Amino acid sequence: MKKVLIICFMLFMTIYTGGCNMKKSLKYEIKFYKSEHSGFQNSFYHSDNSYSDTGYCPTTSIMIKSYEELKQVCDEYNSPAFSKDSKKYDSEVNNLIRSFDSSYFNDKSLIICFGTGATGDILGKIKNITIEENTLLINYEKKDADESITAIINDPWVLIIEVNKQDVKDVSQVKLIKK
Repeated sequence: MKKVLIICFMLFMTIYTGGCNMKKSLKYEIKFYKSEHSGFQNSFYHSDNSYSDTGYCPTTSIMIKSYEELKQVCDEYNSPAFSKDSKKYDSEVNNLIRSFDSSYFNDKSLIICFGTGATGDILGKIKNITIEENTLLINYEKKDADESITAIINDPWVLIIEVNKQDVKDVSQVKLIKK
């Protein structure tokens, strides 16, 4: 009887500790990725509504669950996606952004990550996307730049990821996590 209790206890502890550390891994599709080195045509962020300067933009990650949220985020970060009078209106990324209409958001949600600098070279290095409590974690690997390089990199980049809306219904924040 003592052996059975010990085995049951060990089994319970294994399940309990293993279950507490489990993260829900999501299926995802990369819809767009670009690190632009000239012209900033595919930049998501601009410093103002002239859309001529990307300036410095810290790494930003946003979950978008509706068409209204998409338009609001574009307005907030000076994206020319919905500005017909911008020279950048017909850029590759802006055409894609406008393709996500209201019906798209019935089943899907978008994660848009953007910024300036070397952080943009994560394509193909995303290991997984998981959910921990109410936070979506984009886990990626990136080799650190050589410390002898002193150039300041200020290239804009944007990463757009599609996930199933049902999988992220309780998610309230998004984080890029470098492994």
